[in-house]
Amino acid sequence: EFRRVLFRSAGQIRAIARLYLFDKYPKLRGRIKGALNSLASNAGNERKEDYQRLGLRVDTSKFRIVVIASCSGGTGAGSSLDLGWIAKAVARQEVSSSQVDLVMFLPAGYAKANKERTEANAYATLMELETTMRDMNARVQWMEPDSVIGKGAPFDDVYFVDTANLA
Repeated sequence: EFRRVLFRSAGQIRAIARLYLFDKYPKLRGRIKGALNSLASNAGNERKEDYQRLGLRVDTSKFRIVVIASCSGGTGAGSSLDLGWIAKAVARQEVSSSQVDLVMFLPAGYAKANKERTEANAYATLMELETTMRDMNARVQWMEPDSVIGKGAPFDDVYFVDTANLA
């Protein structure tokens, strides 16, 4: 079982994270589904009076899912694309409208953690991200027969965060 391998992280090995995601797919899909359903049924109810006093309105017709990952290590770099596709596929089934975004941390902040490896992971992850974000009509499945199907680009918007200014 992968729990023994992944005590704290994927150890900068992207393939380990992706294998772990496949192993835990049913649980992951269930957690995303549960979070969306919980938000859809309870969004704004707890603090409804506060929102009304401030003139705010909670819109439960559209949800924004944000995947936050690093492209430098193994865990985020190896699973972020699949997480985007899974989140989009589950959201298509559970809510009327959604947006799935990626916030990705670049390698400059991880230079002390084996710079050569973090930059290699970042390069590979960014190349995969570029390819999947193009209109390539991707179709991804994680488990038979009970699987959602990821289609198209995994994210609607992508944001990069870095700790260095190389200009």
